[in-house]
Amino acid sequence: MAVVLVAQTDEDHRKEMENSLSTGYQVSGSAPQRMNILDGMAFHHIPGASVALIHDGKVEWAGVYGVRQTAGQAVTTSTLFDVGSISKVVTAVGVLRLSQEGKIDLDRDVNLYLKRWKIPTNEWTSQRPVTVRLLLNHTAGFGESLGMVYAPTSVPTLLQQLDGLAPATNPPMRIRMLPGSRFEYSNAGYLVLELLVEDVTGKPFAEAMRTLVLDPLEMTHSTFEQPLPKKYAEDAASAFFGSGQKVGTPPEEFIIPNLAAGGLWSNCGCSLVGMSSGVL
Repeated sequence: MAVVLVAQTDEDHRKEMENSLSTGYQVSGSAPQRMNILDGMAFHHIPGASVALIHDGKVEWAGVYGVRQTAGQAVTTSTLFDVGSISKVVTAVGVLRLSQEGKIDLDRDVNLYLKRWKIPTNEWTSQRPVTVRLLLNHTAGFGESLGMVYAPTSVPTLLQQLDGLAPATNPPMRIRMLPGSRFEYSNAGYLVLELLVEDVTGKPFAEAMRTLVLDPLEMTHSTFEQPLPKKYAEDAASAFFGSGQKVGTPPEEFIIPNLAAGGLWSNCGCSLVGMSSGVL
């Protein structure tokens, strides 16, 4: 069957995107219900959003909607949002660069590269070691997904998170099933990758990721630094925890210490639902 392609302009693409958001509902026998982006933002209580359309591998256009804070300044194309778990994609690129440079082997026991902490040996790791590849693809066996947010006065260190020590509010990071046996989404695995990047490069994670990924890709409006430095916080969106919050948390006070899993601030990407003003 032949497919007829109709040429579209940048403006056609913009209008199609802006008016084609799914409502999540469809009446049997009818076309899917769609909504306008502004209507969608109002429905989901999203004060501000930033959207980029990539076409044929290039950014075709970028659009901004709403405000960075309720009744606050307008979102711009340089406004930073906490992009949540999209951080993992950028972290993975950094880890793969270390592999490309011959500094790590994706299929060797990750404990060979860790210096300040090791994945404890137990009945599961004695059968099969945890490798970098398994950590990257969520099959290492941690069996948990941790996404805690902290205030600036109670931020745990990386090692405190790994061992579940106060002020961290998570349990210790331990393997709970045979590595490689099944997929289970895991922020814990990416916390171990954060330690890996630091121990292999000898640099703090945010600094290492700037060298490995952000600077080479010219991501000048992106950072893993937390708390968010003033130079970035001045043009960053506040964080909102669900629709009931009337005033968002200032970006410099919204801290996800598991940097590798969810700590990236950027003017491109996708926010966790209900975690940020909203990058769609």
